Amino acid sequence: MEFGFLNGDGPSSLLVLSSRIRIARNLKDYPFPYRATETLRKEILEKTRQAVQTEEALKILQFMELDSFSALEKQVLLENHLVSPNFIQESKGKGIFLHLPTTISMMVNEEDHLRVQCLTSGLNLEKGWSILNRLDDLLENHLSFAFHESWGYLSAFPTNLGTGLRASVLLHLPALVFLQAMPGLIQSLNQMGIVVRGFYGEGTESQGYFFQISNAFSLGPSEEEIVSRMSTTANQVIQQELESRERMKKNQPVLIIDRIWRSFSILKSARLINSAEAMEHLSLTRMGVQMGILPEIPVKSLNELMRMTRSANLQKELKEEVDALKRDEMRADYLRNSLANFS
Repeated sequence: MEFGFLNGDGPSSLLVLSSRIRIARNLKDYPFPYRATETLRKEILEKTRQAVQTEEALKILQFMELDSFSALEKQVLLENHLVSPNFIQESKGKGIFLHLPTTISMMVNEEDHLRVQCLTSGLNLEKGWSILNRLDDLLENHLSFAFHESWGYLSAFPTNLGTGLRASVLLHLPALVFLQAMPGLIQSLNQMGIVVRGFYGEGTESQGYFFQISNAFSLGPSEEEIVSRMSTTANQVIQQELESRERMKKNQPVLIIDRIWRSFSILKSARLINSAEAMEHLSLTRMGVQMGILPEIPVKSLNELMRMTRSANLQKELKEEVDALKRDEMRADYLRNSLANFS
């Protein structure tokens, strides 16, 4: 599978894995998914499918019912940031529309009737909003969304009232973690109305020193104002991370160089490696490439290594479901072979 947001061709792509624009929409005169019966959820699913089939420009979206996915395939969707952890917990009356080249996904009957998102490479929220804004207009040609004159688009969660827009940036911040600056940064961002989440968003933890930042509320400012503010904030955090890396390199050069080379060496020589360990060492390798400590490795290659060493992706690609020990062996083999030409 080819994912456009992993191409590594966006701005600041060594420090920003991806940017995500997501909108929440609900159909008028239907209860929210958590109150809707399975019959109503299926009716909502069918109305959405008909809207997509009717609009010529939307026919690029491929529809699949969540019930048709195996447990492994659902985990693959999650690992590739196409769905939320909550979405795959229960399958009845749920579906997904996908277009992987532009990395558009639309979850039907998640916490809201529609959760539509677009992922772009690097720090590129404006591009994602341009794509999603057009998609929203096309959907609204055929679907009546719940809207209130004062509260904007209605949502199952108060934080999504208004525009229903969430602008998120997935940042790589190892130096801020090493210098113990993350607690202060998180506090400052929270005071600005910006939340910090883990690798897969809400309810998940950071992995490989990746943190997702996004607007906490969508009521009040316009979509363009939210996108602009988040882009500005992300650039400020990136600058803090770069300054922290330079400070580490200046104050403890041998320590940081040794740590990075050790990680790179483990990836190139290990015979067994679990998912968390691989993520840790790939993270330090990514920082080493950006700092000029390690040889140049294309960002796309680094992104693909990170994607392919996740358990579900690894098994799906190799067409074999195996136990944890065998996965660790397969993961180590994949990493050694992929990095063999970099020294």
